[in-house]
Amino acid sequence: MASNTFGNVFKIMTWGESHGRALGVVIDGCPAGLELKEEDIQQELDQRKPGDSPLTSARKEPDRVQIFSGLFEGKTTGAPISLIIFNEDVDSSHYDSVQHLYKPGHALFTYHQKYGIFDHRGGGRSSGRETVCRVAAGAIAKKILSLQGIIPTARLRDNKLMDKIEEAKQEGDSIGAVVEVEVPCLPSGLGDPVYEKLEANLALAMLSIPAVKGFEIGSGFQSAAMKGSLHNDEFALDAHGNVITKTNHAGGTLGGISTGMPLLFRVAFKPTSSIKKPQKTLSLDHKPSTFHLPEVSRHDPCIAVRALPVVEAMTALVLTDALLMARLSRL
Repeated sequence: MASNTFGNVFKIMTWGESHGRALGVVIDGCPAGLELKEEDIQQELDQRKPGDSPLTSARKEPDRVQIFSGLFEGKTTGAPISLIIFNEDVDSSHYDSVQHLYKPGHALFTYHQKYGIFDHRGGGRSSGRETVCRVAAGAIAKKILSLQGIIPTARLRDNKLMDKIEEAKQEGDSIGAVVEVEVPCLPSGLGDPVYEKLEANLALAMLSIPAVKGFEIGSGFQSAAMKGSLHNDEFALDAHGNVITKTNHAGGTLGGISTGMPLLFRVAFKPTSSIKKPQKTLSLDHKPSTFHLPEVSRHDPCIAVRALPVVEAMTALVLTDALLMARLSRL
């Protein structure tokens, strides 16, 4: 499995499984001199952790982060930063009854096909638990961006989502949702054509998040039904003489480079694969069976609720990398 790194200049490498001893991330390329403490990272992790709401997983994990390297007297040194988060609520026994079955909608089948082995305890590496590492690394990226006044904000698009989640939970089912992201004060010039376009790296980042099935920027798929005269964002000057566009159908990028207009994109999350309703499936030896989720299983009826800090973290990682790369683009 050689695909656990992300980024060009500001790079991360994550490790760990859902029910392993710990999870962690190594951040390489963080500039020296950034003031950093564990509390800066912890406040981001607290937004993601499970067990704090009846509409999220009941798994109780404090997600206490420890900084193991890359810090001296409260500032980054330029050396790799190593973060570790130990798992605590890791009773795996209730997965034993279904370890021989393909779980509908879950990665067990594809992992088993590719590697010939699969950690059935909570999904192993394919679990959403892995995203705790992304949020930890994203907290550092957010600190770098904040120095430039750049603040990514993610929100749920459906105002009635909580009622829908409660209804799905009562039915033993799950639902998906759309997360919308806005970065209002993004400078122009971020992103590198041809294969490092800003929106391309954002799409890669978002689609790498477990349960994400869609990404669109600006007017997105609606653009296909628009005429150029409507979709084209006309240029103008603001009151301070800065170049802006009258509309923002492009979502803040042109040619893969940020325009200085707000960055706007949306991410679609599929329904959680863990549901209480019985589902037809096959066993690992391809015999017909029925998948019944164990009664003591813990899962989110809508993963998007706890995914907001994950989406923000991945946005921050992409933008921090682009910001550092932009400093190399010309004298």
